[in-house]
Amino acid sequence: MKFSGWLFNVTEGIGIAFDAIKSNRVRAALTILGVAVGVFVVVTLSAAVHGINASVAKDLESAGPTSFFIFRRPVSLSEICDGTEDTCPSRRNPPITLEESKLISQLPEVRVVTSHVGWGAKFKYKDKELAQAGLDAFSSNWLEADGGDIILGRDFTYAENLTGAPVMVINDKMAERLFGESDPIDKVVDVDGK
Repeated sequence: MKFSGWLFNVTEGIGIAFDAIKSNRVRAALTILGVAVGVFVVVTLSAAVHGINASVAKDLESAGPTSFFIFRRPVSLSEICDGTEDTCPSRRNPPITLEESKLISQLPEVRVVTSHVGWGAKFKYKDKELAQAGLDAFSSNWLEADGGDIILGRDFTYAENLTGAPVMVINDKMAERLFGESDPIDKVVDVDGK
C-alpha cells in the first residue's frame, strides 16, 4: 500500500511538471538554457583553472626545489619608478657580472648557473616586422637550468655563446608571425637594424 501511494505521488508530480512546462514553454526553455549555460561556465572555468595549475606545477617541477634566481631588481610591480635613483632604489644595486656567475658556478653545492639579460627589440624578416618583442640573451646552459623543449632546430653551443655568434632560438609565436608557414631554420632575421 505504501509503495503504490508513493508511486502515485511520483507520477502525479511528474504530470504536474509536464503540464507546467507545456503551459509556460518560453519560461521553461529559458530556465533550462540558464541552467545549461551555468553548468557550461562552471565546467569551463574549472578546466581553465586546472590547466593553469598544471602548467604552473610543471614549470615549478622543471625548476626543481633546489633552484633559485638572483635578480638585480625586484620582480614585482610594487616599486613605482620614474627612472630616477630617488624613486628607483634598486637601480643602485650593482649589476651581476659574468665573473660573479662563474665564481658561483665553481661552488661544489651548485650544479648549474646561467646568466640572462632581457630587453625589447624590433624584429624584421623580409616584409614582416614585429615592432616590439622581448629579446632574452642567455648563457649556453640556459636549457639545463630553465628546462623546456626545442621543437625545431637546436640550442646554441658554448662556442657560439663565447664568440657572440648571431644565432637565436625563437618561440612558436614569433616563428608564425615572422615566417608564416615556412621553415624558420637558417633564416636571417634583422634585430634592431642589425
